[in-house]
Amino acid sequence: MTAAREWTLDGHAGRLAGRTWENDSPTHVVLLAHGYGEHSGRYEHVAAALVDAGAVVHAVDHVGHGKSD
Repeated sequence: MTAAREWTLDGHAGRLAGRTWENDSPTHVVLLAHGYGEHSGRYEHVAAALVDAGAVVHAVDHVGHGKSD
């Protein structure tokens, strides 16, 4: 699996940080939403399984979590 590509998006409450795990020829798209007190970086193992199953995976750290403002 490829490493996550990190990116940012300007949101209404500040900068949001996101990650994308790529697949060379995806069959579907998955958006991960992390749990309370977590961040998207804790879901690397989930993204790996989804990419192996053919997905391209996107995740955004909610406001106040992970690398988001």
